[in-house]
Amino acid sequence: MIGKKEGVFMASRLLIFDPQAGWARRHVQVASTFRLLADWLTRHDLWARVWITAFYNDEASPFRQLMMGWTDFQSAQDWALLEPYATRAAHVVRRNTYGLPEDFWQKTRLSDIDRIVLAGVETDASVCKTAMDAFDRGIGVDVVPSWTASAYGPSGQAHGLAVLRKVLGSRHLVTEEEALKILAG
Repeated sequence: MIGKKEGVFMASRLLIFDPQAGWARRHVQVASTFRLLADWLTRHDLWARVWITAFYNDEASPFRQLMMGWTDFQSAQDWALLEPYATRAAHVVRRNTYGLPEDFWQKTRLSDIDRIVLAGVETDASVCKTAMDAFDRGIGVDVVPSWTASAYGPSGQAHGLAVLRKVLGSRHLVTEEEALKILAG
Protein backbone atom coordinates (compact mmCIF):
# COMPACT_ATOMS: atom_id res chain seq x y z
CA MET A 1 0.00 0.00 0.00
CA ILE A 2 1.33 3.44 -0.89
CA GLY A 3 2.28 5.56 2.11
CA LYS A 4 1.63 2.98 4.85
CA LYS A 5 4.47 1.96 7.13
CA GLU A 6 4.10 -0.47 10.04
CA GLY A 7 0.38 0.18 10.52
CA VAL A 8 0.70 3.98 10.49
CA PHE A 9 -1.54 5.78 8.03
CA MET A 10 0.07 8.65 6.16
CA ALA A 11 -2.79 10.57 4.50
CA SER A 12 -6.56 10.54 4.88
CA ARG A 13 -9.65 12.08 3.31
CA LEU A 14 -13.29 12.32 4.28
CA LEU A 15 -15.43 11.00 1.43
CA ILE A 16 -19.04 12.17 1.63
CA PHE A 17 -21.56 10.41 -0.56
CA ASP A 18 -24.08 12.44 -2.48
CA PRO A 19 -24.95 15.61 -0.53
CA GLN A 20 -27.57 16.32 -3.18
CA ALA A 21 -31.07 17.80 -3.10
CA GLY A 22 -32.63 14.59 -4.44
CA TRP A 23 -31.38 12.54 -1.47
CA ALA A 24 -32.15 15.23 1.10
CA ARG A 25 -35.83 15.20 0.04
CA ARG A 26 -36.16 11.43 0.57
CA HIS A 27 -35.99 11.25 4.37
CA VAL A 28 -35.64 13.86 7.11
CA GLN A 29 -32.68 11.90 8.56
CA VAL A 30 -30.73 12.43 5.33
CA ALA A 31 -31.13 16.22 5.30
CA SER A 32 -30.31 16.58 9.00
CA THR A 33 -27.22 14.34 8.69
CA PHE A 34 -25.82 16.55 5.92
CA ARG A 35 -26.49 19.72 7.97
CA LEU A 36 -24.80 18.32 11.09
CA LEU A 37 -21.79 17.12 9.12
CA ALA A 38 -21.37 20.49 7.36
CA ASP A 39 -21.47 22.28 10.73
CA TRP A 40 -18.84 19.89 12.13
CA LEU A 41 -16.55 20.41 9.13
CA THR A 42 -16.81 24.19 9.47
CA ARG A 43 -16.24 24.09 13.24
CA HIS A 44 -13.07 22.01 12.79
CA ASP A 45 -11.93 23.73 9.58
CA LEU A 46 -11.57 20.47 7.66
CA TRP A 47 -13.21 21.31 4.32
CA ALA A 48 -9.85 20.96 2.53
CA ARG A 49 -9.83 17.24 3.50
CA VAL A 50 -13.26 16.61 1.94
CA TRP A 51 -14.04 14.82 -1.29
CA ILE A 52 -17.67 14.31 -2.24
CA THR A 53 -19.51 12.17 -4.72
CA ALA A 54 -22.48 13.20 -6.81
CA PHE A 55 -24.83 10.58 -8.21
CA TYR A 56 -26.25 10.99 -11.72
CA ASN A 57 -28.72 8.53 -13.23
CA ASP A 58 -27.47 9.34 -16.73
CA GLU A 59 -27.99 7.41 -19.96
CA ALA A 60 -25.07 5.06 -19.20
CA SER A 61 -26.23 4.32 -15.66
CA PRO A 62 -26.98 0.69 -14.80
CA PHE A 63 -29.84 2.02 -12.67
CA ARG A 64 -31.52 3.29 -15.81
CA GLN A 65 -30.71 0.20 -17.83
CA LEU A 66 -31.32 -2.57 -15.29
CA MET A 67 -33.88 -1.11 -12.88
CA MET A 68 -36.54 -0.42 -15.42
CA GLY A 69 -38.80 2.35 -14.35
CA TRP A 70 -36.36 3.98 -11.92
CA THR A 71 -36.17 7.51 -13.23
CA ASP A 72 -34.95 9.46 -10.21
CA PHE A 73 -31.77 11.55 -10.42
CA GLN A 74 -32.19 12.39 -14.07
CA SER A 75 -32.81 16.09 -13.49
CA ALA A 76 -30.81 19.07 -12.33
CA GLN A 77 -33.30 19.42 -9.46
CA ASP A 78 -32.13 16.08 -8.01
CA TRP A 79 -28.46 16.52 -8.96
CA ALA A 80 -28.01 19.89 -7.27
CA LEU A 81 -25.39 19.81 -4.53
CA LEU A 82 -26.50 21.14 -1.17
CA GLU A 83 -24.79 24.16 0.33
CA PRO A 84 -22.16 24.46 1.65
CA TYR A 85 -20.96 21.27 -0.11
CA ALA A 86 -21.35 22.85 -3.56
CA THR A 87 -18.88 25.61 -2.75
CA ARG A 88 -16.64 24.10 -0.05
CA ALA A 89 -15.73 20.55 -1.14
CA ALA A 90 -12.16 20.13 -2.39
CA HIS A 91 -13.04 17.54 -5.03
CA VAL A 92 -16.28 16.18 -6.57
CA VAL A 93 -16.47 12.68 -8.05
CA ARG A 94 -19.31 12.07 -10.49
CA ARG A 95 -20.70 8.56 -10.46
CA ASN A 96 -23.60 6.58 -11.89
CA THR A 97 -23.13 3.28 -10.01
CA TYR A 98 -23.21 2.09 -6.39
CA GLY A 99 -19.43 2.24 -6.28
CA LEU A 100 -16.83 4.69 -7.50
CA PRO A 101 -15.20 4.92 -10.92
CA GLU A 102 -11.68 3.57 -11.38
CA ASP A 103 -10.30 7.11 -11.84
CA PHE A 104 -11.27 7.83 -8.22
CA TRP A 105 -9.11 4.95 -7.01
CA GLN A 106 -6.26 6.08 -9.27
CA LYS A 107 -6.47 9.62 -7.87
CA THR A 108 -6.46 8.15 -4.36
CA ARG A 109 -3.26 6.23 -5.08
CA LEU A 110 -1.59 9.16 -6.82
CA SER A 111 -2.46 11.43 -3.87
CA ASP A 112 -0.92 8.92 -1.44
CA ILE A 113 -4.27 8.57 0.35
CA ASP A 114 -4.15 5.39 2.36
CA ARG A 115 -7.14 5.94 4.63
CA ILE A 116 -10.65 7.21 3.97
CA VAL A 117 -13.44 8.07 6.34
CA LEU A 118 -16.88 7.53 4.82
CA ALA A 119 -20.05 9.54 5.37
CA GLY A 120 -23.27 10.35 3.53
CA VAL A 121 -25.98 8.29 1.80
CA GLU A 122 -26.77 5.51 1.49
CA THR A 123 -25.33 3.55 4.43
CA ASP A 124 -26.99 0.39 3.15
CA ALA A 125 -25.75 0.75 -0.45
CA SER A 126 -22.95 3.05 -1.66
CA VAL A 127 -21.24 3.44 1.72
CA CYS A 128 -21.09 -0.37 2.19
CA LYS A 129 -19.95 -0.97 -1.40
CA THR A 130 -17.18 1.61 -1.21
CA ALA A 131 -16.03 0.42 2.21
CA MET A 132 -15.55 -3.07 0.78
CA ASP A 133 -13.87 -1.74 -2.37
CA ALA A 134 -11.40 0.29 -0.28
CA PHE A 135 -10.71 -2.71 1.94
CA ASP A 136 -10.08 -4.91 -1.11
CA ARG A 137 -7.58 -2.31 -2.40
CA GLY A 138 -5.69 -2.24 0.91
CA ILE A 139 -6.91 1.23 1.85
CA GLY A 140 -7.81 1.82 5.48
CA VAL A 141 -11.48 2.67 5.84
CA ASP A 142 -13.59 3.97 8.70
CA VAL A 143 -17.25 4.96 8.84
CA VAL A 144 -18.83 7.49 11.19
CA PRO A 145 -22.36 6.17 11.84
CA SER A 146 -23.69 9.59 12.92
CA TRP A 147 -22.62 10.98 9.54
CA THR A 148 -24.41 8.35 7.46
CA ALA A 149 -28.05 7.96 6.57
CA SER A 150 -30.41 5.90 4.47
CA ALA A 151 -33.36 6.98 2.35
CA TYR A 152 -35.10 4.00 3.99
CA GLY A 153 -34.78 5.71 7.37
CA PRO A 154 -33.54 4.12 10.59
CA SER A 155 -34.12 0.52 9.44
CA GLY A 156 -31.99 1.01 6.29
CA GLN A 157 -29.35 2.71 8.43
CA ALA A 158 -29.33 -0.17 10.95
CA HIS A 159 -29.00 -2.79 8.20
CA GLY A 160 -26.12 -0.93 6.56
CA LEU A 161 -24.27 -0.53 9.86
CA ALA A 162 -24.74 -4.24 10.64
CA VAL A 163 -23.13 -5.15 7.31
CA LEU A 164 -20.27 -2.72 7.93
CA ARG A 165 -19.63 -4.19 11.40
CA LYS A 166 -19.43 -7.62 9.78
CA VAL A 167 -17.14 -6.75 6.86
CA LEU A 168 -14.89 -4.13 8.51
CA GLY A 169 -15.11 -5.01 12.18
CA SER A 170 -16.65 -2.80 14.87
CA ARG A 171 -13.46 -0.84 15.48
CA HIS A 172 -13.82 0.74 12.02
CA LEU A 173 -17.14 2.30 12.94
CA VAL A 174 -15.75 5.38 14.64
CA THR A 175 -17.00 8.36 16.61
CA GLU A 176 -16.77 11.96 15.46
CA GLU A 177 -13.89 12.50 17.88
CA GLU A 178 -11.99 9.54 16.45
CA ALA A 179 -12.66 10.84 12.92
CA LEU A 180 -11.22 14.21 13.93
CA LYS A 181 -7.99 12.51 15.01
CA ILE A 182 -7.83 10.56 11.75
CA LEU A 183 -8.48 13.60 9.54
CA ALA A 184 -6.44 16.17 11.44
CA GLY A 185 -3.45 13.86 11.93
